[in-house]
Amino acid sequence: MGNRERYAAEGAAGMGDAELLGLILGIGAAGLRADELGGALLRSFGSLSAIWQASPAALATTPGLGPAQAVRVHAALEAGRRMALQPRERPLRLPLPADAAAWLCPRLAPLEVEELHALYFDRQQQLLHHKAITRGNAWMTVMDPHQVLREAIRMGAPRLLIAHNHPSGDPRPSPADVDVTRRLARCADVLGLQLIDHIIVAGDRWTSLAAEGVISSAPAPAGLLHARGA
Repeated sequence: MGNRERYAAEGAAGMGDAELLGLILGIGAAGLRADELGGALLRSFGSLSAIWQASPAALATTPGLGPAQAVRVHAALEAGRRMALQPRERPLRLPLPADAAAWLCPRLAPLEVEELHALYFDRQQQLLHHKAITRGNAWMTVMDPHQVLREAIRMGAPRLLIAHNHPSGDPRPSPADVDVTRRLARCADVLGLQLIDHIIVAGDRWTSLAAEGVISSAPAPAGLLHARGA
């Protein structure tokens, strides 16, 4: 049974990234099957996210991959990214760490520099607004509690959640991450607001600082480091 037939019969769950790329490519080249050409792309760029971040011209430098196939691969990955960013049919409600991480990972994981984002929730526990607060470099971004809380006050949002990415691939919080989370939680409390969580995204893994007990008012469920979808 070929990959097309397997996909039609069994779905995507059993397919590897190279096989999925092979289905997008359709045909191989230079003596390579389509899935082997997909594997060559992965070896050259490292991951699906890195392939998406590269330009079609850069993808076309892979031996055996022509400009038309490079555009096809890039467009398919871009379509997947846009689908992941589309609003849900129902508003995101006040999330458990896994809910927040599932919402945030497609937005933060591909970024090559650190960005701090905030989610603001109303009293009915529905998401009001998502805002990128600051943009840093590959190692750090700066967070001023006033920037985060000013938006909550402006919107009348009593609950908020912050998140940032670690391009290094390590989702563990730094001492600075812990310190700024505690400072923001204290400032929010003074204003009658609640900081729900601080999620750190690194590739397909994430950490909840609420789960680590950094935010003392939040419950601390078992399991601190998670894979996407866990």
